[in-house]
Amino acid sequence: RMATGIATVDEQHKLLIDRINQLYDAIRRCAGADEINPLLAFLKDYTREHFSHEEGLMDKHACPSKHANLKAHKKFLENLDTLADLYYRKGPTLGVLESLKTTVGEWFANHICGIDTKLRGCAGSHEEGSCHSRQPLISRAVKNRNAQTEVVSAN
Repeated sequence: RMATGIATVDEQHKLLIDRINQLYDAIRRCAGADEINPLLAFLKDYTREHFSHEEGLMDKHACPSKHANLKAHKKFLENLDTLADLYYRKGPTLGVLESLKTTVGEWFANHICGIDTKLRGCAGSHEEGSCHSRQPLISRAVKNRNAQTEVVSAN
């Protein structure tokens, strides 16, 4: 249901969803800033990288939904930055954390299913990096909770 047919995009989605789930879990457990801050920083940074990649593909393949996608990405980043700023100013209050959880998680699920999956019809299976290619999975060095570097695969 969430597959775009483009391996790089699908793997990035898996990684983002994994981190969103980690954020949900941290919020549910009332984790401290030492756990939430790195997750929030990752989501802010990696989301921008992912959006740039996805927008490039939509532009390359002249997807009809590319303008709606760009507009949605811009609005999401504005909302994420606002919520992150609020979190950093006020701390992990229940209201801020619930807003962050809802905004990030629900938006991604709706966006992936509503707009990103339209890449299937635009790029087709011939696209390098599609689900039919043999490209390696995306791995990314990120900081874990203990500030040690680990490689995270989107498997």
